[in-house]
Amino acid sequence: MRAIVELAEQGRLRVHVDAAFPLAEASGAHALGETGRTAGKSS
Repeated sequence: MRAIVELAEQGRLRVHVDAAFPLAEASGAHALGETGRTAGKSS
């Protein structure tokens, strides 16, 4: 955990967002995550 904090403090921690969905399409976001094909975070 300490290593993650250090990366974040150094600005070296990157989060990949694969897709973004409006709240009205939350079921679509969930379905995408269930496929196992996302390369990052869906929100």
